[in-house]
Amino acid sequence: MAQTGSFGDIVFEVSAESVKTWDSVKRRHMASFAAHDVAEGRQRLEFTGIELGSIDLQVRLDARYVSPRHEIEALANTMGSGEPQVLVLGGKPYGEYVLEGMTETWTHTDGQGRVMIARLTLKFREYN
Repeated sequence: MAQTGSFGDIVFEVSAESVKTWDSVKRRHMASFAAHDVAEGRQRLEFTGIELGSIDLQVRLDARYVSPRHEIEALANTMGSGEPQVLVLGGKPYGEYVLEGMTETWTHTDGQGRVMIARLTLKFREYN
């Protein structure tokens, strides 16, 4: 088993028996500026700092290896707690983040409507 990352108690991993990992990462870094009006002139910008970072992960859950429904519920519970956790990707800790949002897309279901394959977008936001 190879651990590809974690968020608190949630571990992303790849092994012969399990696939629960991210396959795409998008990081966002933004500076913050305030616009000030100037009499009879153009506005001026003032640098006010760096905004909190965000990381989006694309995750694929396949019922051959994990229970998509169980994994989705665990992530929803973690998000609902609002507790910051250390986010680790590729062995590198990125600091404390919260799971701010989750979008799930069910790409395959069985004849009874059970999720067989789900794609998730997990939206993490830097805590401090």
